[in-house]
Amino acid sequence: MNDLLRRRRPSVFTMQHDVDDALAEYGSPRRLRHDIERLFSEDLSPHAMWMEMDRLLEESDSPPPLRWRLARMFEAFRSSLGMSGRGMGMGMTGMMQTMRETFMPDMEMKEREHEILLTIDLPGVHRDDVEIRVDDDYVLTIRGERRDEQSRQARGYDYTERRYGYFLRSVDLPRSVDTSRIDADLRAGVLEIRAPKLPGAAAGREIPLTSREQRVGNGGRGEAHEGAGRSPLR
Repeated sequence: MNDLLRRRRPSVFTMQHDVDDALAEYGSPRRLRHDIERLFSEDLSPHAMWMEMDRLLEESDSPPPLRWRLARMFEAFRSSLGMSGRGMGMGMTGMMQTMRETFMPDMEMKEREHEILLTIDLPGVHRDDVEIRVDDDYVLTIRGERRDEQSRQARGYDYTERRYGYFLRSVDLPRSVDTSRIDADLRAGVLEIRAPKLPGAAAGREIPLTSREQRVGNGGRGEAHEGAGRSPLR
């Protein structure tokens, strides 16, 4: 173990710096950052270090994206050591796939006369595990966690297997939306977010795509400022 620690020490210093940067970026409490910094000074295997760090992150109610980001750092660290799952104690790759899966929920956005309606499929997600925010740039962000816990018995022992799935979706809202009146409801695994429009806001309209010949045939209207007011094709 000591030989392994000496060989991996430069990589540990690099990872410690990256971990601290991530904690600072998410505004983690000073106490949490101190406790995690202490882990790097102890003679722990990568697996033991990650398990202890993940416990600290969970106890401090750290946001799911931060926990997943740190998990990926440890997976990259494991790969850099060229260690197999057996060498990691229980397999970092398998552990992370079991404990820290991500998923991308389906989302649909519709524009109605007086509101924008977003529908997101979130089966197995509880109301308390969803966070919805809108910033000053009209970016709506939905993030959360899906938990699945299963208990089983084998060889006289009770086992509890926990699986966590994290998701993060963002969408740009039109400026015609009144962000102070946005509301949301999660029911039967479907999240509905309603964003009312400001009074007098114009509804969206379809922009016809015309050719140069059609514009010339219409007396050349728009020829002097070709492309003005057109919606960009994406």
